[in-house]
Amino acid sequence: MKIFLTTVSLFFIILISSCNNSPLTPSVTEEKIEWKQVDSVNGGYFPGPVAAGENNTFYYIHDNFLFRCTEGSKTLIPISYENSGAATIKVYNNNYIILGAYGVTNGQWILKAKILSHDSLSVITLDTIPDISPPEILVVAPGKFYIASKEHYYFVDNGSVSKFDLTGVNNVTGISKIGNTIFILAYNLGYGESIFRLGADNSPSLYENNQEFSETFTSDKNIIRARYADSLMLMDYLTEGGWVNFRRGNFQFFNMAAFDDLDYIYLISNTSKQGIEHHGNMWNGAQYFTDNNFPFTNGLGNVFYFGNMKNNTFYAAILDHGFRILRGRRVF
Repeated sequence: MKIFLTTVSLFFIILISSCNNSPLTPSVTEEKIEWKQVDSVNGGYFPGPVAAGENNTFYYIHDNFLFRCTEGSKTLIPISYENSGAATIKVYNNNYIILGAYGVTNGQWILKAKILSHDSLSVITLDTIPDISPPEILVVAPGKFYIASKEHYYFVDNGSVSKFDLTGVNNVTGISKIGNTIFILAYNLGYGESIFRLGADNSPSLYENNQEFSETFTSDKNIIRARYADSLMLMDYLTEGGWVNFRRGNFQFFNMAAFDDLDYIYLISNTSKQGIEHHGNMWNGAQYFTDNNFPFTNGLGNVFYFGNMKNNTFYAAILDHGFRILRGRRVF
């Protein structure tokens, strides 16, 4: 789950890692996150998204350039930024990456998909759009992916593009494949979110309209929802058969989510006992912990992107005395 913040905002992170058939299997009795600054850039414009790759590699966009970093080594990857810039990075693996990008032609916004396969670039122009919002992307296999923006989504199958419309929504917020089913989340035109389930032909049907006081977040293969009722916080995950509750706890408001599997969750929450305070929290499938190394104790206003998780590792892009990338890594 990728999330773009353009203003000072609160945000929620759920981060899940480590494959396991049961999302509620206990992993360890003690949890800790090790935080480390892994890159910095002075000057330039607003930072772009950051994404975890394989083998301690991460990718980020800065000043309309794509960088690949591995253990202190940084490589500039040419991605043809003439009249367009990327707003989303989706790393399927280090040899297949999709960039959700926008261009401008004669004053009209153009949605594009930039495909980086073994460092060879190809570009697909998808559609004209009224304005921009960071696209949501799900790669199901190299050459096959979904990309969504506003109230439309597109299925790309080895260069062939099919367009689909969603009714009653104004912006897609996530795409996940749960089991054999593709789900798409979007803000609806009322108060709340809508979830659509795609059929075998990729056409949408409304799965639910959610009007609860809740926050819903997606990864490539999971959807999590935090519901708030009275003084409780209830957390559920979505299966092909419906929602399943996996935690009940005291009220905490979660602001942003980034996750993969369901047996490890990293959360940032906020409380307002003496002004807004932020906290890092971890859920390992059975127990809930506090991150005593949480680095954003002075607030989240300068944290602009929080990336996905791969192999117990995730990254944050922040604007603080220059553009910095922080790595969070689960340690035992």
